[in-house]
Amino acid sequence: MKKLIQSNFFSYGLFWSWNMLYLVLFASLEISTGFVIFIIRDAFLGFSPFEFIITAILAYCVPLVSITLALTVFRKRKDKLVALFYGVEVPLTLLLLLRLFLVREMHAGTLHLFILFVTGMIVFFYGLINEKSPATKLSASFSLILNSVLLIIGSYVGLLLIFYIPPSLAGLIKALAKINLTDIPYLFSEGFLVIIFLVFLFYSMTLLLGLPVAFFYYYFTSFYKKIKWYSETYSLGEALAITGSFAALNLLFFYLLNWNQPQKDYLTRLNKASFSDSDIKELSSNAEEIKSGLLNAYLSNYRYLGEEEKNDHIEAIYKSAFGGEKSNFKLLQSAHNVFLKPFLYEGRSMYEDTRAASELYEKCFDVSLQKTERDAIKSALKSTWERQGIEAGLLNIDEKNVHVSKQEIKTKEQEGIVDVEIHEVYRNNTFDQQEVLYYFSLPEHAVITGVWISDTNEKKFSYRVSPRGAAQQVYKEQVRERIDPSLLEQVGPRQYRLRAFPVLPKNRIYDKRSVTVEEGPDFHLWFSYQLLADLDNDYSLPFQLQKRNVYCDGDTEFLVNGKESGKNNDEDWLPVSLPCSNKQERKSHVFAFNDSTIISATPEITKTEEANDKKYSFAFIIDQSYSTGKYKEQLEDILESLSEKGYEEADVYLTGQFARKDQLKAVDTDELVYWGNSSQLKMLHQFDSLRKEKKYDGVVFLTDQGDYEISEDSLSSLEFTFPVYLVHMDGKLPYAYDDELMETIVNSGGKSYLSINDLFQQKQLEHKYNLSKEYLLSEQGYVWKIKQGNVESQPQFEKLAARQYINMSKPVKGQSNLSNLDFIHTVALKAGIVTRFSSMIVLVNEVQHKRLDEMESKDDRFNREVEDGKEVLSKPMFKLGEVSGTPEPEEWVLIIFGCGLIMFSLYSRYKSKISEILS
Repeated sequence: MKKLIQSNFFSYGLFWSWNMLYLVLFASLEISTGFVIFIIRDAFLGFSPFEFIITAILAYCVPLVSITLALTVFRKRKDKLVALFYGVEVPLTLLLLLRLFLVREMHAGTLHLFILFVTGMIVFFYGLINEKSPATKLSASFSLILNSVLLIIGSYVGLLLIFYIPPSLAGLIKALAKINLTDIPYLFSEGFLVIIFLVFLFYSMTLLLGLPVAFFYYYFTSFYKKIKWYSETYSLGEALAITGSFAALNLLFFYLLNWNQPQKDYLTRLNKASFSDSDIKELSSNAEEIKSGLLNAYLSNYRYLGEEEKNDHIEAIYKSAFGGEKSNFKLLQSAHNVFLKPFLYEGRSMYEDTRAASELYEKCFDVSLQKTERDAIKSALKSTWERQGIEAGLLNIDEKNVHVSKQEIKTKEQEGIVDVEIHEVYRNNTFDQQEVLYYFSLPEHAVITGVWISDTNEKKFSYRVSPRGAAQQVYKEQVRERIDPSLLEQVGPRQYRLRAFPVLPKNRIYDKRSVTVEEGPDFHLWFSYQLLADLDNDYSLPFQLQKRNVYCDGDTEFLVNGKESGKNNDEDWLPVSLPCSNKQERKSHVFAFNDSTIISATPEITKTEEANDKKYSFAFIIDQSYSTGKYKEQLEDILESLSEKGYEEADVYLTGQFARKDQLKAVDTDELVYWGNSSQLKMLHQFDSLRKEKKYDGVVFLTDQGDYEISEDSLSSLEFTFPVYLVHMDGKLPYAYDDELMETIVNSGGKSYLSINDLFQQKQLEHKYNLSKEYLLSEQGYVWKIKQGNVESQPQFEKLAARQYINMSKPVKGQSNLSNLDFIHTVALKAGIVTRFSSMIVLVNEVQHKRLDEMESKDDRFNREVEDGKEVLSKPMFKLGEVSGTPEPEEWVLIIFGCGLIMFSLYSRYKSKISEILS
């Protein structure tokens, strides 16, 4: 047997028969289709992931490199060709194909194996071309360690694949028996390439049946030569010690990296309704480990091939090949699972654990898993051909998919009132449709007055003011249908959300063997708003709170009233403010509504006020959710400053699982434990329950930015007789509040602040100017008031006045809530503005308008859902243990033949559209 394997006839016959078939197939395929050229172009055009393209090309070219080596390096060493074939060429090709189609994102366990395999193949190949012995004992020891890798992976592969040889042989025999000789003339009618392809595929399968034995034989032989030489030259004991230590170390790594996966215990431990103090302290100290475990469970579909408990494919194929009960082969399955451990997930269901991990992450860490771990998730997605959804979700935050090629600001100024229109032009950098999404803020008194879209420089489609729930529902439906809508909503006291879809993608045009890229059409969007000029004669621009998919850079053209201008940072969306073109005379403005309600804005304030020493009957809420723990130092500073202002006796309400009431002087920040998820509205509910009807001048809620995406739709808004002030200790305004929290804040007469000093400065202003109950707000140096009476209205002030009129509107006794909302919406509709109840949506055809009419007639037309932004990640196709019905072994062979033939035929007939098929 050894003489046969080492004979020139065997080496030449096996190596060249397979490689010549491959060479003919490769040359014919490339001449006919230009396959390699196309996939390389795809990579450089950005249509396909580079990692996949490189892996595919390497797998495609390994036999070509082997042929080149056979003609050069091994030209006079014919006995080495079989070793090159079974030791490097075939396993390297299979390894690349496995990386391409099965092994998705590598975790520590699979990475360990991958490193061993690559190292082993390099060592084996080096041994083929260089048989010289090391010159020194140190180099000899190092060489022995490297050659020990051959023993490890040779044994691993041989033992793993040996499980498949008996059923595969049985399947091959049955498949050959089922071949119908009358079909052979039909195969010839399909063409030369099909014949070559089928012969190549069949021959490859027969050769692969010998791979486990050949791979082990060559690697073990190479290792044996090295350890034998070392033993004879130095010492057998040392050789065994070096090899044994290295093998034991890798076995230890194999165990540590693949047994007791991080999610195993935490999925069970965290799934409790409540925790004790000691539990929370322990869990909090292990937060990073818990996050790692939950992320591993969430990405299990990308890191593993299937669940260990459900993996029974060895039992199934042995039962199909040899009959009997599956349980007869359970021992074989268990042994096989040991070798396959790096690819098997420890858990009952990856699908269920993915969902549970997302929920537990929010429950424990007060933030959406996709938002916090988006870099890791995007990395996992890049390891497959997966495509993201069409809506701009959490994974698209700060992604640079759509370029803003032009920004133009136009203003119209009249007696301190400034009308601002912003025009942006978007260009898609990708080959997929994209949605543009902005969250931004404006001064609290400002009002959105319009939004338009077009595919030219002229406004083509205009807005429609619609109830917020109906507008949201229609927008999401049309995005799913991939039809143009745009939506502008108010999502906080001064926060807004702007969405536009679709920015059309680039297009690839094929012409025989060439391809050109055609830029997608520009997407034009305009939106306008109105506000008052400030004390410095400036007007504020929208302040970006978050963006998804869209970006600006140095190539973005920026115009103000037709003139080129600049920004402090080219990547900023917009400047904070711009100066008015003329000095604006600060005048009083007034508007009267039909019910004799008068809204006025008077320029009473001339400078920024310092905080005063007046003491208020404030209650304080301290947010103890996990995310707030990052701002412990800021909380300490705030509590210290409050003590200095004389608030030691003030009531403090601690939220969370152990919610309680205390006094400020008794709060020890070192004893506070930050854990879990509790929405800001839920904490206000806890406060309302604990205060037992006690009244205050206001409640100051010390919190962080929070996480809008995990807000609870089930909680109702609260009615307080005193204002609710949210102080965001991280200095960041949330990009959105859920509707019920926004209602609670606005109806209470409260506001949100970025520091405690801002709050006390505002209270000083109210005290100094002795603002009465008619007071609404003060901003930009104006004091806004409301009263009853008759006055001559100023038409240019209607939109700004309507916004404040709606903000102060209270339910009318005796009317349903829906009737009250309809009345408020009527005011917004007449004024043509966006409010917290009314949104602006741009539609492009009558079908969309009819659908909006239908939604506006429903009772839930004002019910808006929280946009959680979570993307549903499609699962990789192949999964162990998830085949309904196990084919016979010979059917596996026929399936592979059939799939190969179908794929080849499709590719040959539709080569001009191959990239579109892949996408």
